[in-house]
Amino acid sequence: MSEWIPGSEVARGATAVITRGAPGTVVKTFNADLPRIAVALEVAGTQAAMAAGLPCAELLAADVDGNPPSLTFAFVEGEPLAHRIASAGAGEVGRVLADLQHQVRSIANPQAIPIEEFLGFQLAQAPLPEPLRAAAQHDLARLTGSAERVLCHMDLHDMNVLWSGRGKEARPVLIDWTNAAAGPPEADVARTRMLIANEKYYVQDEQSGLAGMAAATHLNRLLTAFIDRTEQLVPGLVGASRAWDRVIAAARLDERPPAAERDAILSRFAR
Repeated sequence: MSEWIPGSEVARGATAVITRGAPGTVVKTFNADLPRIAVALEVAGTQAAMAAGLPCAELLAADVDGNPPSLTFAFVEGEPLAHRIASAGAGEVGRVLADLQHQVRSIANPQAIPIEEFLGFQLAQAPLPEPLRAAAQHDLARLTGSAERVLCHMDLHDMNVLWSGRGKEARPVLIDWTNAAAGPPEADVARTRMLIANEKYYVQDEQSGLAGMAAATHLNRLLTAFIDRTEQLVPGLVGASRAWDRVIAAARLDERPPAAERDAILSRFAR
């Protein structure tokens, strides 16, 4: 490990920046304009995961009312699971994601925010054609009315998993519970399918030619492996998750995705 310098940046994402805190801790400071519901989701989701003994970074402190709000976690040394595609293969990464999600959804009736509360917030805020908004809101109400409630991470992809440890002691650790909620397991599967499928839009922003083609092949293999392993674990779950596609895609537009991804979503669903 490199020298520990408090305040030095570890990572930066769309909603927050991660810096080193006291030795052995990191501080996640959210963007000032991020809706506070996202902070509450991460606190509740992480606490539910910790209570269930899931592999996650320990939440040590939460300043939810700060300006901006921040969370302090125990530092987890590791590399993003995405970086293991070259060594372990895209298929193995997809299977790891499916197995992790299966662990998460084994937690029934968690003390987490109901999924319709957050997705409903996103659908109300997203820049959507009104017919698509109304259709997605109708789907959300129908799909959550009497559904079972399990812990859903709702942002599970290969950059939100750290591969931590060495040799036989190495294990995946699930991070970034900013979208976590209590909802039907089909919703979490639908969200991960969409995230993996839409990674191609980010690849195209950075790569071209053969490199881009190779990345697209890896993503296809990853998605296929994730789907196959999920179906093996719970037959019929992948098919059932497709009922959530319109809700998940419409809510995604609240996250201001790249123009190509936005246009693809609107082309598919705004009819």
